[in-house]
Amino acid sequence: MIRLFDTHHVRTVHELDGMWDFHMEGFDKAYQLPVPGCWEQHPDFLSHRGKGTYTKRVYIAKTGNVRLEFKGVSHTADVYFDGEKIAHHYNAFTPFSAVVRNVQKGEHEIKVEVDNTFGEHSALHIPNDYYTYGGITRPVSLELVPEMYIKNVHFTPYMKDGKWNTKIEVSICSLSDNDVNAEVRLMLNGLTVNGSVKLGAGSETTAVFEQEFDGVKSWSCSEPNLYMLSAVLLVNGEETDDLIERVGFRTIEVKDTKIYMNGEPVYMKGFNRHEDYAVDGCAVTLQHMVQDMDLMQDMNANAVRTCHYPNDERFLDLCDERGIMVWEENHARGLLLKDMQNPNFEQQCEDCIREMIENHYNHPSIVIW
Repeated sequence: MIRLFDTHHVRTVHELDGMWDFHMEGFDKAYQLPVPGCWEQHPDFLSHRGKGTYTKRVYIAKTGNVRLEFKGVSHTADVYFDGEKIAHHYNAFTPFSAVVRNVQKGEHEIKVEVDNTFGEHSALHIPNDYYTYGGITRPVSLELVPEMYIKNVHFTPYMKDGKWNTKIEVSICSLSDNDVNAEVRLMLNGLTVNGSVKLGAGSETTAVFEQEFDGVKSWSCSEPNLYMLSAVLLVNGEETDDLIERVGFRTIEVKDTKIYMNGEPVYMKGFNRHEDYAVDGCAVTLQHMVQDMDLMQDMNANAVRTCHYPNDERFLDLCDERGIMVWEENHARGLLLKDMQNPNFEQQCEDCIREMIENHYNHPSIVIW
């Protein structure tokens, strides 16, 4: 499960959870390991630090463009599609994606080389008071995308003259070799908004909408009201792609040392939470996420701090649904000066912060970055 709700009605999505072929560097034996999962959960790799390779064969039913999305690989990933490298990514706790154009109908191979070793190449994953696991630790999906597709939607609510207004930014990517005209259609709470967009060949652009919404209810801890925001891309009047986000109307301010939500002061009381279970490693199951949430709410918590990294987005979905405020951290925490003098520190820290905010932007539960 990628999210706790459907994020597409137009775009075709295949989840790649399941058993993948696996080979660990230095081991002659062939294995199969679950994805999502941590290789430390296998008896041959208890506390093993090294480099392993996951491989999976997939069938593409129709020639077109393929987008692979990885919600988390710990801690460094090099991704290959039919032997061609398509992505490199560092950090276990932020998602990344890659697009392969003109994939022919038929069977293809996805290979992911995973590294969880320590060294100068890794400024943020270092020996610490929590374990750095190895593996494809969060869900993976394969999507079929058209020549123009929606990359993300960012929803920013604000109050104006006592009414809820929004700034909605829709980022669109073009894979086409030609300029393309398209239409963006937004739908939320029965209201439809349309706008046109022109993309140059191989470019990315952002369509910005400012809209007032009547009759919507605020999101708060006591009343966590949520709305589905649907963005649909149309070319020549035909729906070609979409992205659905779940949003809430709320404002956050800091005044005179206090935090205000929707103009009212809030007091955060709750827990620090690590994503780590003996039977899961950091590849925490939805069942264990719900158990954590139930235990916190049973003790009347209204907040959680994601120490020391961005959490699985399904847990953030739970916080949205249940009115739990989130203090989400990036992955540069508790480091010594010598750690921050690593030549890779600044770039890896910047990448983690950007990816965390870009991907988790729409969660009304997040009140502190």
